[in-house]
Amino acid sequence: MSEEYIQDYIRAGKGVIAAKNLAKRIINPGVPLLEIANRCEAEIIKVGCELSFPINMSLNEIAAHYSPEIDDKTVVPEKGLLKIDVGSLFNGYIADSAFTINLDEDPKLQNYIDAAREALDAAIELFNPGIKLYELGEVIAQKIMNRGLRPITNLGGHELKQYNLHAGPFIPNYKEKLHNQILKLGDAYACEPFVTSGIGKVENGKYSYIYRFVKRVKKNMP
Repeated sequence: MSEEYIQDYIRAGKGVIAAKNLAKRIINPGVPLLEIANRCEAEIIKVGCELSFPINMSLNEIAAHYSPEIDDKTVVPEKGLLKIDVGSLFNGYIADSAFTINLDEDPKLQNYIDAAREALDAAIELFNPGIKLYELGEVIAQKIMNRGLRPITNLGGHELKQYNLHAGPFIPNYKEKLHNQILKLGDAYACEPFVTSGIGKVENGKYSYIYRFVKRVKKNMP
């Protein structure tokens, strides 16, 4: 990876940091999710980056990938967990980062946040060329289970490439030797521990909120 590419990743990261800092300031009970999303996305553009995906704002049992739709009336509740996932892009290079807010500082819910943070920190410490992806999953799962919780096994991290958010290899949140790809110098990944007290798997929701643009197609009109 050249120095130029590294600087592009750093610039993309600045967009994510700006959006996350703003979100932490404006998220309060009663504030519409759509308002928060619009302001945070505008902040990414303000610092000279683009969106790599719409901001995700997922409440409680919704694990991930909920984005407020047009005319969405959902507001921040008084209590519970709110997960914020932000993506920024510069010259095609992507920063992808998330955090969780414990809205009423419930100690039981804080355990979920602490488990995810400890799992992420342990994975980052191990993140070096030569490490196999399932080895990251093993330490992630162990840290989560140490707190009496379970990792979500059908969500996880992913490789990042230019203009490609989900580029290929998957970082599992548990030890699964099928994910035996080896980290190489210059690779970029988003590492994403997910924590639950449930069975450890998520199901797709009834509706889709995020779409991917593939290509424009010219259609001949009759």
